[in-house]
Amino acid sequence: MRNILFLLFISISMNAQFSEEFKASILERVDNGYAPSIAVGVIDSSGVHFYNYGKTKNEFGKNVDQETIYEIGSISKVFTSLLLAEMISEGEMKLDDPIEDYLPNVQVPDYKGIKITFRHLATHNSGLPRLPDNLKLGEDLSNPYAHYDEKMLLDFLEKYKLLREPGTKHEYSNLGAGLLGYILTQQSGMTLEEMFDEKVGKRIFADNTKITLSEEQKEKLALGHSGGDVVPNWDFQDALAGGGAFKSTVSEMLSFLFLQLDLDENDRTNATELTQELQAEVERKMGLGWHFYKENIRWHNGGTGGYRSFCGIDLEKNRGVVVLSNSTYSVDDLGLHLLDESEALQKPRAIAKVDPQIYKDYVGKYVLSGIMGMEVTTEDDKLYFQPFGQPKYRIYPESDTLYFMLGVEIELEFVKGEDGKVDSFIFEQNNIKQEAKRVKK
Repeated sequence: MRNILFLLFISISMNAQFSEEFKASILERVDNGYAPSIAVGVIDSSGVHFYNYGKTKNEFGKNVDQETIYEIGSISKVFTSLLLAEMISEGEMKLDDPIEDYLPNVQVPDYKGIKITFRHLATHNSGLPRLPDNLKLGEDLSNPYAHYDEKMLLDFLEKYKLLREPGTKHEYSNLGAGLLGYILTQQSGMTLEEMFDEKVGKRIFADNTKITLSEEQKEKLALGHSGGDVVPNWDFQDALAGGGAFKSTVSEMLSFLFLQLDLDENDRTNATELTQELQAEVERKMGLGWHFYKENIRWHNGGTGGYRSFCGIDLEKNRGVVVLSNSTYSVDDLGLHLLDESEALQKPRAIAKVDPQIYKDYVGKYVLSGIMGMEVTTEDDKLYFQPFGQPKYRIYPESDTLYFMLGVEIELEFVKGEDGKVDSFIFEQNNIKQEAKRVKK
């Protein structure tokens, strides 16, 4: 609770600031199995407010609170960009410095002599792809970044050819943010976690905002879930940590957002203001790390294999919002609604109660469009489908025959033949329907 002491100048409440509609929306999502838990925090001139509901694990988990630890995914990019701004404020580097100046032994790609700069990396305009092509996602989809190290990152840079001039197209890049974090570690001589602790964490007593958790901290961790099942946490080496490696709590995230706001007893630093200012307007407006939503709101979300997160600030109302969940179902609408009431809360699709004994009628192998293999399986009274070469995904019933994935526009509707047995399903994704025929034994 030490970080809460940092915020004692304002009141703390557990329910204020949250409408009955908002709380009902969270209860509906958790009670219907969309997420094991959702933890919410708001900070503004009236105080610090929390609303937490659910458990750290679908079955036999502990109740969550504002000190429960979650993976925050790409919100880490906001941390990384603030560390860049701190280094700039300290005179260690400049925003428009070519990054090749800080990688003297690496042939960094350019486009006809136009160099990639720190500004490009922090605003997703570098020309680098979303992910490096030597990141072999298929080798471990449950922990995709764990083995991507410095050597692989530098090998990629040496071989990659930019397809366009930096600064001319917005292309969201985990690679670019990871590369930014890597350069910061090389320049500072510290790991990214050590940099955050030194330049930010100590100021806000952020003891549980970490990349690597201690055994004690693991006891506070909400386990990640996908399709209602526990999934592994993601691990990062320093090569790409800047893109999504951090874990945190609602309480400590509010302390971080306090630094972003013009509240009593807080003077925003030059570095903080630098991240919030408009730094690029290539197809969309960006600060450093922050996305613009209207002129007064900055935001970022995050997602890993078993978590979703959102944080945002309203510079006009001096309000900060954070929403964390240990599920892959989006929480963006919850966060945006707290920043802007005109943003509607999404209505989760209803999950029907069916007899799981009918699942055995659907189990089998299917072929989509004559070429793509899919398998339907059941386990512990749950139904899954698995495209060839991909993980299995849980599907939920809307009726006895119609099933859907949580948070993804995918449906499977099982179809019976004249003999009364299932012989196919209609696979629908993004409003495109295709028939998957059952493979006869």
